[in-house]
Amino acid sequence: MPLTVAAFGDSITARGRNDAGVTLATNVSGYTAWAEQFLGDAYARPFLNFGVAGDTTTAALARIGDVVSAAPDVCFVLIGTNDVAPGGPSASTIITNIRTIYTAFKLAGVSIITAPIPPRTGLDAEREAVRNQVNAWIRETAGSYLIDTLVDLETLFGAGGTPRPGYSDDGVHPTPLGALIIGRAFAAALQPQFSPPPPLPNGASLLAPSGALLGAAGTKLNGALGDVADDWELRKSAAATGLVVSGEKEPHPSVIADRQVVTVSGAAPSGEADAYASCILVTSPTMSAGDEVQAIAEFDVRAAENVSQVALRMQIDGATNAATMAGERFGPAVEAPRTGWRSTVATPVITTPASPTALKIWLEAKFIPGADVVLEAAFSSVRLVTIT
Repeated sequence: MPLTVAAFGDSITARGRNDAGVTLATNVSGYTAWAEQFLGDAYARPFLNFGVAGDTTTAALARIGDVVSAAPDVCFVLIGTNDVAPGGPSASTIITNIRTIYTAFKLAGVSIITAPIPPRTGLDAEREAVRNQVNAWIRETAGSYLIDTLVDLETLFGAGGTPRPGYSDDGVHPTPLGALIIGRAFAAALQPQFSPPPPLPNGASLLAPSGALLGAAGTKLNGALGDVADDWELRKSAAATGLVVSGEKEPHPSVIADRQVVTVSGAAPSGEADAYASCILVTSPTMSAGDEVQAIAEFDVRAAENVSQVALRMQIDGATNAATMAGERFGPAVEAPRTGWRSTVATPVITTPASPTALKIWLEAKFIPGADVVLEAAFSSVRLVTIT
């Protein structure tokens, strides 16, 4: 059974959900969304988000019971930045509150992954000294039973007591790049605590038709080149004459399955609707009307330049059409790292329409119109999970 992960903190954590309290899987300013991208299926998605904007450690004490009642296996605790702001409490008060939080979670059997209070701008010497004193206690406590794993955001997120350039727009909250750094660090800290199952935890029974991506007899459209898995299509838009799109097959390192690698280079067409490439499976549906289903695939971006979106998409045609997607949106204004991120991506759940006639699952990349594009992406072990 997937492990349940919670996140507890202030607005830095709350950015992973919307005003209605719903976790946002594609909110690139929320570190929990990024952490999910770097973790496999051993961890339930979405993470439980107990972030409240403006919370101090004192205010957070009243919400300990909410986390305990949810019974997570692990909790990310990132709290205290509002306490060290001008006019905040003493270091001893902050330390007492954080100790109370840690103790309550540990007594409830929740493993704790935590971090020192991140660097922030606008602190005078007195408040920076308070932050440093609290952080020194957190680091010392990391060697005790209260903290399972410490993620030191002091050096990852900051330098010289302030966020690194590009990691924060306002000196406190992370940009998408800063959120990615925090999320990746939390994910890396979580993985060694448990032994995730292999990419196909329930064997081949959950694979979508042709979901193992075996063979190389697939179809290439609009000038696409190379090898494509059986029953899959590699394509680009007809207008993308300046793009070279090629497929390559790789054996999966741990299961009987392949990876489908897609590489793209050249100039994207000027029209936004035409600036795309995709690898798509069209098959007969194996579900009934009213079934709630989601697609799941390993997802690996190895290189990207001027890529605006990489996503796993699913569509079920029938009396009506139902479609959904999961992935990452970038773009000229979001300078997030675009190489070396890997995860198992699950689309949101959709309800199968009446009289289902076709199931489509595909990896889709979109590009900045008119730009020179570089992309190397891979996906594998495509599964179709029925929720009800």
